[in-house]
Amino acid sequence: MGSRRSTRKMPRQKKWALPLMALLLLLPVGCRFPAFLPVKADQSGLVNFIRTVTRVVPDQYPTIQSAINNANDGDTIFVESGTYFEHIVVNRTVSLVGEDSQTTIVDANGTGRGLSIVRGYVNITGFTVRKSGSAYGQDAGIWIEGAGH
Repeated sequence: MGSRRSTRKMPRQKKWALPLMALLLLLPVGCRFPAFLPVKADQSGLVNFIRTVTRVVPDQYPTIQSAINNANDGDTIFVESGTYFEHIVVNRTVSLVGEDSQTTIVDANGTGRGLSIVRGYVNITGFTVRKSGSAYGQDAGIWIEGAGH
């Protein structure tokens, strides 16, 4: 009698699955990874990518303005709930994201502008801006100057 071979294929072991699962378990919860945004193709037809980062106030930066000052175009600035007594100038193309519009507050303390946007393509969401100054034509809760889109 000859030996019979089974024609049934056995599944191949995936050698990478176990190390990948172990790596995912070891990652800290809430870890922030940089993202990459595509940028318009240059004359050669190659697409360039820029690295974007999420900056967190007040965990990484004590003020919203200091996070903006350290940001690069395309970055996201996440602001945790709290009241921030600042006069903010957004002079970079960033996304400014408040944790909750009811509890993330920019307070201009009764003087000047709470939030001045002087750059295009800025996204702002999740904030209450209050107590700006009262000088007609000069003060505002949110002031947009020379910014497109």
